Amino acid sequence: MNSTRTTVGRRARVGRWAGIAALAAGLAGAAPPARAQEEAPETRQVTAKGEGTDEREALDDALRKAVEQGAGVVVASRTETLDNAVAFDKIIAKASGYVKSYTVKEKGRDGGAHVVTIEAVVSTGKIQSDWAETQMLIEKKGRPTVMVLVRETIVGKDGKTEESPTAYCAQALEELFTTKGFKVKSVKGLKEIERRERDAAVATENVGKLAQIAANYGANVMITGDMTCKYDGEVQTYGMTLKKYLAVASLQAYATDTAEVIASVRLDDSGKASGDSKAQDTALKNAVRKVPDKVLRDILNKWYSELQHGEDFEVEVTIVAEDASLMKKAEKVLETFQSAVDGMENVKDVLPGTYIKQGDTAIGKLVVKTTLDLGKLKSGIRSLSPDGYSIELTGSDKNTLKYTLHIEK
Repeated sequence: MNSTRTTVGRRARVGRWAGIAALAAGLAGAAPPARAQEEAPETRQVTAKGEGTDEREALDDALRKAVEQGAGVVVASRTETLDNAVAFDKIIAKASGYVKSYTVKEKGRDGGAHVVTIEAVVSTGKIQSDWAETQMLIEKKGRPTVMVLVRETIVGKDGKTEESPTAYCAQALEELFTTKGFKVKSVKGLKEIERRERDAAVATENVGKLAQIAANYGANVMITGDMTCKYDGEVQTYGMTLKKYLAVASLQAYATDTAEVIASVRLDDSGKASGDSKAQDTALKNAVRKVPDKVLRDILNKWYSELQHGEDFEVEVTIVAEDASLMKKAEKVLETFQSAVDGMENVKDVLPGTYIKQGDTAIGKLVVKTTLDLGKLKSGIRSLSPDGYSIELTGSDKNTLKYTLHIEK
């Protein structure tokens, strides 16, 4: 018997995301979307077959494949020169949110696997909107450089720990982030003393030291932790005695400038074979399969949360005047500027920082809490209409803007 289900997608946007597609295209210097894209249908009916170790996993796989087909339509209609790979992954990561309804047409077994075939109605319009949101995120983050500092070890039957002859986990992470367009700093460039420091820091969870090593090589994101493969006894299968090993990946991703955790993943899987080496190899490969995707997904989710809830920017203001007598107005000018920024749309708060007056110059610092990205914040300040002073942008980087306010007569 066929069964029909309806799923309700999570709301991915609120009012402040209006016009986000145009903004994403603008940030990337993209060409206007093709007319075919504007007229694309809001839904698409597809048929998809999924496989898994149980029926639930097979259904989830079918839902993902259905959304892949829907997302494929969106991909084909895009004209922007943006990164499609990461956006595509982000869409697939929350597949159920795009399936308006589905009907199970067939289910059964294929060898040892469960198989489920569905007909699904996919919301391509929602994919389109979330695609633009993802592109904005990628543009805002500026494609951070990633460094993987993962230690892989084997714990044998005797309890002795040795370094693994393989590096499956680190290799898989580096390959995934490379294929997604991120810059990856290979650990092959580490000096021997740095390798020893890395291993010691991983073993003692010295995040500060690891962040320092990664930052020294220009990495913005550091992925670190352990992949441990441990002897887990023996099992009898068809009259044979097999060695069993359990591989556990315990990883964290950090921003190197703040040492803030931006992803945390713990996954495990086992492997069985007649010999220790083969069982270890199987367990490590099985455990590694889902690690890279999970790490990337967690990082993207963290960045999404930052984008939606806002972050802090430091605005450093230097106040000058041609006539020294006008500097008595410096503090008032700073307060006026602070009030103007505070009144901008999507700025949650502006907090005063230090204020120092040195002769003919005064320097003040403000902390701006906003959901705007750096580019939109600059545009907003540029559009202000100051009274009694002019505004000049003198510098900017990831989270800092520098301005000179010229007091006028």
